[in-house]
Amino acid sequence: DAATRLDALLSSDRPPDLLVDDVDRLDDGPLRSLLERLLATPSDQEQVIALAGTTEAMAVAFRGPVALAKRRRHGLLLCPMGPHDGDLFGVRLPPRSGGDDPPGRGWLIRRGRAVGLQVANPRDETDQPAAETRTSADRACSAE
Repeated sequence: DAATRLDALLSSDRPPDLLVDDVDRLDDGPLRSLLERLLATPSDQEQVIALAGTTEAMAVAFRGPVALAKRRRHGLLLCPMGPHDGDLFGVRLPPRSGGDDPPGRGWLIRRGRAVGLQVANPRDETDQPAAETRTSADRACSAE
């Protein structure tokens, strides 16, 4: 299972970087427990652990991996809807300038500072991912 494979990877010389999409939908169990342990005691300063989910779901998480990650106050907000979305990381975002932001527009938050950015999209405009392979960020951006 996924928890066993991740545990084996973590015992390697350099722990792998992790991306967990829709983390707010992760049920209690061995994988969630392992992720919580990783976030509570990071073993490698260079390891990246990225959790993805909707701002609404992540904002109300008071336990588990999302709550542990929020305490670090570092993150990437893609397609934020308003200035309060930054509250997730303890920052206030400037108001949106209006208009439609392209997918991948967002803010990198580190140490209480928000820096605007644009994540590259290597796909051609006509090459859209299938609905079942779209990430939470894709869904959030296309909901505008």
